[in-house]
Amino acid sequence: MDSFYETQKVYKHYLPEILSFDKYKSADGAMNFHMCNGISGQTIDIIEDRNLDNPIKYFFHYDYKARSGVKFIIIDMYSPYVSLIKKMFPNSIIIIDKFYLTQIISRSLNKTTQSLES
Repeated sequence: MDSFYETQKVYKHYLPEILSFDKYKSADGAMNFHMCNGISGQTIDIIEDRNLDNPIKYFFHYDYKARSGVKFIIIDMYSPYVSLIKKMFPNSIIIIDKFYLTQIISRSLNKTTQSLES
């Protein structure tokens, strides 16, 4: 059954204007790619492997019009997501999730404080 679907091109025609990409660890320990609507938070789809090749293959199933209609994509700071967005979403702006920015700032302040105390 899988081999049948691999040869079929199923073009999807809609994506919301705001997407959010994130990862999560599945029960088998693999890191999966989670895509959701950036406004409602509703899951659109999950891809079993977040390595760059898999999301690229996945998004080729969306037609160019759907991909070019995405205006904003919210991500963590996983660098392959930036490559994916530049390749597949020509009109989108990348927004780094504030949770990750806060985490980086907090770590930097802690590191600075520790070095000053030494």
